[in-house]
Amino acid sequence: MTTSHVSDTSDPSAAELSPDDPRAAFAGAVRTARAVMGAIDAEHWSSPTPCDAMTVAQLCEHLVMVNRRVAL
Repeated sequence: MTTSHVSDTSDPSAAELSPDDPRAAFAGAVRTARAVMGAIDAEHWSSPTPCDAMTVAQLCEHLVMVNRRVAL
């Protein structure tokens, strides 16, 4: 099996961005959200959140949707 890697130089890594570039802050927020979402146990998906109208699952779905919109 052959694996190829395509590098896109138009999308710099967070380490290459200046501290005032909003993409650096967004990348940090995504890393934090990924770690938190990855640690959620199945029994907590239906738990409430500080967002009154959203469960944990709904809030996670919202975060994923935001990331997909930003990626466009």
